[in-house]
Parts: sequence; C-alpha cells; structure tokens
Amino acid sequence: MNAPTAENPAADNLLERSKELKQALWAFVLEADGELATALEAYSADQLAKWSKTQLQGISRNDLVIDMFSTEGQVGEQSPLDLFVQNQSGLSADDQSLVQSWQRSFNGLFVVVEVLSNEEFELRNWLTEKTYRVRSNGLQSPEQLARLKPGEIVLTRVSPLSETEWIFSGPMQLLGKLGKPKLAVAIGSFKDQFNQHLYGDAPDLMEEAWQSVENYHQEFIDFFEGDEATLSGYELDKKLTQFQEVATQRRLEAAGLDSNKSLGEIAKEAGVSEEELAESVSELGADEAVTKELLSGQKTLKMVMPKTSLPDPLRRAERVTVLVHPRWGQYFLTDYGRITDLLAAPNGPDTETLD
Repeated sequence: MNAPTAENPAADNLLERSKELKQALWAFVLEADGELATALEAYSADQLAKWSKTQLQGISRNDLVIDMFSTEGQVGEQSPLDLFVQNQSGLSADDQSLVQSWQRSFNGLFVVVEVLSNEEFELRNWLTEKTYRVRSNGLQSPEQLARLKPGEIVLTRVSPLSETEWIFSGPMQLLGKLGKPKLAVAIGSFKDQFNQHLYGDAPDLMEEAWQSVENYHQEFIDFFEGDEATLSGYELDKKLTQFQEVATQRRLEAAGLDSNKSLGEIAKEAGVSEEELAESVSELGADEAVTKELLSGQKTLKMVMPKTSLPDPLRRAERVTVLVHPRWGQYFLTDYGRITDLLAAPNGPDTETLD
C-alpha cells in the first residue's frame, strides 16, 4: 500500500480505501451463493453472449462482467452494492456512501487529454464530451498506465471517488491514437457492445436523443398522414425520397445552413480552410476526384446529402406497408395488406387461403 502524500493525505487515504472496498466487493460477489450467485450467472451469460456476437476483444471479459454486475446488477429488489453494505460489518458511513456512489459507474470510450501524473489522468468521453479527472486505484498494471499518452483512445470503466475525482474500475483496453475512420468504427463497436452506457454520464443527452426520435416520428405522421401507409413499392420509394428531402431541409434550416450552397462556400463562411475540409472529407473515405468536386462548387449541400432508397424486392412489390413507432422504428411488410384484407373478409379466412 502506498503511503499518503503530504500534499493531500485525505484524498490519498480515500483512494487506498476505495481499492480495499473494491477488492472486498469483488470477493463478496464471487464467493456468494444462493440468489446472488444465480443472478451473477444469468447476468454473465447474457453479457458474454452479447459480446461474442460483437467480437469484444483485447480486454478481460470475465473481470469486466464481474465489475459491471457488482455495480449495476439486480438481485430481486436489491443491488449487489446494497447486499454488500448490509453484509459487511464495520463499514463507516463514509465507506457506505462511497460504495453506494458506485451505482454511477459506467463504461466509456475515452480519449486521454492530459497526463497529470503516473497514476492520474484527464479523460474526455468521446460520446458526451464530458471530461473527468481519473486516478488509478492500484488495480491497473503500471505498463498499461505508462501507455496512456495524450490522444490515446481507451475503452474502460470509471467509478466515482469524490465529487471531483473518479477511479478506473475494472479492466481497460487501449486502442491507440485513432484517425477519424477507425475512431468511427470504434464508436460503432462501443454502441453495439455497451448500448446501455451510451449516455451513462449524461441522462440529459439520452432524453434529447429520444426527443429527436419522437420528432422524426411526428414528422413521418405529418407527411404520411398517419403512422401506417400502404402503397406500391415504386410509389412508396418516391414518397420516402420526398419525405427525406423535406426532413433534411428542416434540419439544415434549424442548423442555420443553406442547402443551396456548396461545401466550399459553407467552409469559407465558417472560417475553415479548403485544405482542412478536404482532409476531413478524404478521411471519411471519399477519393480525390470526389473531394475536388465537392469543393469546386459544382455540387450544393443538398445534392450531396445521402438518398433513401428501398431495396429492389420492396421497390418491385405490388403493395408495401410501412409501420412506424416512436421507439421501435420502421417496419416494411409486403404481406400486411393481404393479411388484413383476409381477416376483414365477411366469413373470415380459411386455412387454405392463409397458406
């Protein structure tokens, strides 16, 4: 155990205590039997099955799942943290408060902003832009900590230590200094592997995201005059293109962008050089010819927006029904109209007709 420093002995004592409590919590969870053990087994099976589909690699899955279950699992009406506090004699009020604060632990995709010391770092959550002062509680290897340089992307889990400081919790995966294309892939993988933690430290952003989905749902209802529409595949494809154009125009106007201007014009107004914009566009995968065309003014912003198009089987279908829901998204069905017609028939459908 490291001795408290003279600069801030209280903070160092708290850090050491957090290490002791974290180790005791893991031991409590791993050695448990009965309902707690059953809950851990079920939680682990669900998480490991999910991660096997998303190819989570380069990190100890078992350690990660134990740490996640310890702070966010459920055992009946209680959490593992509740049970730990109840079953540990001699915990002070401060100990209990610290342990219960770990309910706010979350997984994040962070970038190292600054190395404050060998065991203290400033991190920024890539998905929410929030920054954290994070300390090692002695459970991370010195070799890993030594690799945490500014610009390094880190997949890790953090837990509160105090009102202003956090600690690394569980294992970490160092992804290196990623360019924009690889960073986009890493963010996509994180969303697949830890979708419950996308806004783990920003519930306000979660609410904004759902509000955006609900706004889109309402725009669809306004355009199609309902949450259900049945048309030929050809006609539905045209209507969806029209809807996308209307919705895109609204968003551009809300952002203060003129869809009739080229990317070069917009960059100039924003004070961004063509070289910077060209670099960003090329990093997203556009070749040199396309990049020059975008910057030359030959194409406006409206012309380069992605287009919506139904897959060929749906576009060729005689009748397609689209159903929309504010939480579940869109569903396209080619047999929905036929089934509803059969069910609405005076004598009802017979088995042969349904086949």
